[in-house]
Amino acid sequence: MNTIFFSWQSDLPNSDNRNFIEDVIKKSIKELNQNDFSLVLSIDKDTNQLAGSPDIANSILTKISKSSAFIADISIINDNSSDRKMPNPNVLFELGYAVKQLGWENVICLFNTDSGSLEELPFDLRNRRVLTYSIKNKVKSDEKKKLIQIFKGIIRDNERRMELSREIIDYYNVDIYNQMILLLKNISKLLRPEENHGGISFKQINLTLSIVESEVKDAIADNSHLGFTLFKDYSEIENNFNSLLNKIIQVKYFNDTHYLPLINLIKTLRKWNRIQNRYIYLNDFLRSSVISDIYKVVGSQTERKLLLKRLDDNNHDIGKVIDFGDFKSAYSEDDLISTFRFNNQRCLEIYSEFILEIVNNINTWIELNDGEFLIDNVSMEFSIKNKEN
Repeated sequence: MNTIFFSWQSDLPNSDNRNFIEDVIKKSIKELNQNDFSLVLSIDKDTNQLAGSPDIANSILTKISKSSAFIADISIINDNSSDRKMPNPNVLFELGYAVKQLGWENVICLFNTDSGSLEELPFDLRNRRVLTYSIKNKVKSDEKKKLIQIFKGIIRDNERRMELSREIIDYYNVDIYNQMILLLKNISKLLRPEENHGGISFKQINLTLSIVESEVKDAIADNSHLGFTLFKDYSEIENNFNSLLNKIIQVKYFNDTHYLPLINLIKTLRKWNRIQNRYIYLNDFLRSSVISDIYKVVGSQTERKLLLKRLDDNNHDIGKVIDFGDFKSAYSEDDLISTFRFNNQRCLEIYSEFILEIVNNINTWIELNDGEFLIDNVSMEFSIKNKEN
């Protein structure tokens, strides 16, 4: 859904401003959505559809950030005053934020000339795209029809650019989600070791992203874990996220709010890699068993290793690759194909915190991308629903 956010003021008569403009927007959207138009549009404003008593300012800013376009009523509200003439301050604040988040190309300003002159606007506003209208001594329905046609034209002109923007965002999102899937695959194995068989299904992704804090510690404490899953280093994924973050900052198609979950993921992985290589020891775990009859590790002399599941009891060199990873510490093959249980609370806390930070930041990224989860290897797009939905 592509949302148009309407920033309105109530200082002037609603019939000539707020209600009038909102009706123009709604009718423009309705006519476009009825025709062969590739974007499905809706209108949003204030804290509409937000449950409870949300933090008003933050809720409005969040809605603006997620909008495709922003429309503001910047009509002069104090034309009869001897003070400096100005639009509504709240509208100006929201307008400034929208310009920063969406860019001027996605902003439309409306001005009712019955309430003042364009020359009374701040200099940096009067030279922008400002649509003017007047109702005084005119047939209101005719003025409304005129504005509807103008609105439809502007939205149509923006359609191709909006689609291009979406294509570029999706292009980078696929690479970002591929890295997230690698993380979720390993976290899923920590939470459900019995699933240590290679790939990760959509169901497993959903289960992992839906886990809550109270469940994590119990899930990993109650199971035995393969060393290959426990002792991985994630420096490569950290570096890949760093590279992708730099790329999306340069292309400038993502909102600034998208950067934070990626930055937090990078910080979490960096912290994990430091702790894993310096402060996690084998005596933090109880070795349960060595299962060399099932698994084999390839690449024992390098950091990058492959985990093979044996396919032939008579030939231990034949196997199917079910996992791979980097190991900076000097673990033996027996360490990687042994199962372990947590031996102390400190280590359990470290792993629990790591899992929660990864899951929370990936969920934040998904939320910022309208619930979309792009999976490249099957050329499909899935919608990850929050647990509460």
